[in-house]
Amino acid sequence: MAELKAAGSIIAKLENFVFDAKATVISFTFSAAVGGGEWKDTKCNGGTFSSEVMSYIDKAKGKVTFEDIKARMPDGSTRSLPPVVFKIK
Repeated sequence: MAELKAAGSIIAKLENFVFDAKATVISFTFSAAVGGGEWKDTKCNGGTFSSEVMSYIDKAKGKVTFEDIKARMPDGSTRSLPPVVFKIK
């Protein structure tokens, strides 16, 4: 959990490219079970965690999910990326 909070953002990394290409996360939805198992979702613009996301990470039990991730590619197109799930202990 501390490592996730310390990261403070998600990035889109392009692998196996001949040159150093960068993609920029433009939005994502964060989901977590907090408190008594109540599921919370919050939408973020950009790749940086909002204060709400940071608060949910503190309260998370079980898994947290980053989904509906949208990234702007080097050619200017926008792509949907697969969800990322972390297990919180």
